[in-house]
Amino acid sequence: MRFFTLVFIQLILVFSVFAQKEEQTPVSETFNCSMLSETQTIMSPYAKGYEFIIHHRFGLIKDFSDLLGFYAPSNIRLGIDYGITDRLMLGFGTEKNNKHQDLRWKYALLRQTESGSMPVSVSYFGNTVLDANNSEKFGQNYKFIDRLSYFNQIIVARKFNDKFSFQVAGSYSHFNKVDSIYQNDAIGLTAAGMVKLTYSMSLMFEYNHSIYVKDSRYYHKQPEPGLGLGLQIATGTHAFQVFATTYDNITPQSNFIMNSNQVLNRDVRDPLTGQIIPGEKSDLGIRFGFNITARF
Repeated sequence: MRFFTLVFIQLILVFSVFAQKEEQTPVSETFNCSMLSETQTIMSPYAKGYEFIIHHRFGLIKDFSDLLGFYAPSNIRLGIDYGITDRLMLGFGTEKNNKHQDLRWKYALLRQTESGSMPVSVSYFGNTVLDANNSEKFGQNYKFIDRLSYFNQIIVARKFNDKFSFQVAGSYSHFNKVDSIYQNDAIGLTAAGMVKLTYSMSLMFEYNHSIYVKDSRYYHKQPEPGLGLGLQIATGTHAFQVFATTYDNITPQSNFIMNSNQVLNRDVRDPLTGQIIPGEKSDLGIRFGFNITARF
């Protein structure tokens, strides 16, 4: 983990040098808010401004008996972000299912300029998450640091025109302690974008892929890719997003390391015996969700 942390720090220092030379007018509203369904964007609250965010994920879509997941158990996160400056954000949130308490930050390293002298925007996003479950969850030899996990991400985005914005990102996730069927560390790759359909309505899409850092054993559950597709309605102060997603967790390191929801019903390997188990034909691995962002 130390190696990857040093890499992120070096990248931040390099981009900061370029940022000091950035003097021209930055492009506005590459995205409408700080999130695209499950993915952070390069956007953050303005200086001395707040963003209050409600994340809601319904249950897995199985059949009409549970109204396509609406009657199933849901996951919720409430969070608030504060713009310390136009470049630096600090936020806090709490997630229901995992009892995660997260402290997060974002810094705009580079900003795309209207003149094109800087062709892309680059932001660094990170968090530290505290798992507030009972200590029994962490097994024998429990220590407080077992509760902590971390996420670091470099996001590169470009607003191509008034209709289309696109971004890619690389991330590193780490849990101090996980169940033996998972690994502690994963590298993540993300591609996401937004297409404006009308002045206030946009189409959102994203793809997230995880790669375990160490070689996997047969008992390790491989994290499934994250897919998202939805619509956004945005005004100057609010953004409402509704979408279909393969993620049920909301803190990003949980999704990149522990996501088990399959879009394709393929056979899987039992993590305890190594035997092949036929895929569940009634489970699409998809759920509906929505985000509400209010700026003030």
